[in-house]
Amino acid sequence: MKWTLRASVAALTVLSGLGVFASGAIADTYKVTVYNLTKGQVFNPTLVAAHSRGTSIFTPGAPATLGLANLAKDADSIVLVGDLEAAGANVVVAAPIMPGAHATVTIETSHRNRRISVVGMLVTTNDAFYGLNGVRAGGNSSSHYVPAYDAGSEKNDELCAHIPGPPCGMHVDGPAENGVVHIHNGIHGIGGDGVEPAEHDWRNPVAKIVVTRVNNRGSNGDDDVDD
Repeated sequence: MKWTLRASVAALTVLSGLGVFASGAIADTYKVTVYNLTKGQVFNPTLVAAHSRGTSIFTPGAPATLGLANLAKDADSIVLVGDLEAAGANVVVAAPIMPGAHATVTIETSHRNRRISVVGMLVTTNDAFYGLNGVRAGGNSSSHYVPAYDAGSEKNDELCAHIPGPPCGMHVDGPAENGVVHIHNGIHGIGGDGVEPAEHDWRNPVAKIVVTRVNNRGSNGDDDVDD
């Protein structure tokens, strides 16, 4: 499947207003802005979730879930969105974010869902992603600088056949790595077919994420509750 098709699906998702919300009364509305700090990596998709304290998208040092692995390898958020919604989370998926650009989505929290996570693939990689995992929604505004992680799900062979983003675009999964989530060590030009470090490598952090409360619907500031 071509990367451009995935980008179109992501754009349609945000236009259709994805964000099933079935977790109790709305507490606050937040604006989440993601800044792409890289020179040559597109972020796609940009997935923002408001969820409970008992839900986590990733854990450094632990294997990636199927949903996270699909997102990190293929820019495919379908399984991860389904898992989050099944756990009662509110989810919004935005269009791709180009290098040096930013995007903003609005998401609603509830008394139960007071943790906010943000995740997306660096598309010119085998399985790199950036992530903000379960930050407590509270106060008026907070800024977070986040690194690129390696999902540990696909070997970093840097072959275009295994990379969905430009300059590649045609993608099948590469050899499995069977590893754990860890800080990514970047692009080194080992594939030999167009993924150049000068264009697509980075230095952490790769993203700045700003979480801003838009309005207060009467939240009393109590800690979020578990399922």
